Amino acid sequence: MADKIEKQEELVRCPLCNSYIRAAEGFTCPRCRKGPFCRKHRITGRRECVSCVFEQKHKEILELRQAEKGLKDFLKLLQFIFLLFAVFFITMRLGLMDFVEFLKDSVVTDYLAYFAVIPVAGYLLFFIILYNQRSRIKEIEGEMHTMEQKRMSL
Repeated sequence: MADKIEKQEELVRCPLCNSYIRAAEGFTCPRCRKGPFCRKHRITGRRECVSCVFEQKHKEILELRQAEKGLKDFLKLLQFIFLLFAVFFITMRLGLMDFVEFLKDSVVTDYLAYFAVIPVAGYLLFFIILYNQRSRIKEIEGEMHTMEQKRMSL
């Protein structure tokens, strides 16, 4: 009789799926302090529960998307600067710089090629950064999708 009571006390209920597990088999998430969870609510290689990992990945994606928006705005600024120097270049080639006062004997006209290369190089650099950021977002979304599939299959 005492043996049955001891075995009943060992069983606990998983708060997410309401299945009974042995207390020794369950784990408590160190982040949210909830538990004991069954093994299908633990991510392999992580100490946190599925909910905490999803929350963490979601925050990471939001931060990356905010940074992506800032990068896109900066790329638009670089495009504008490049177009401005392209207009100056066309003005010089057409011989209209005599009619535009600030282009006469200006540093802009003397070093126009150098000034135009700076936005192009910056655009390429920040485009590569943006591309890497997008691939990181896709990678995290793929990880989240894989975790969700594994959780549903158990």
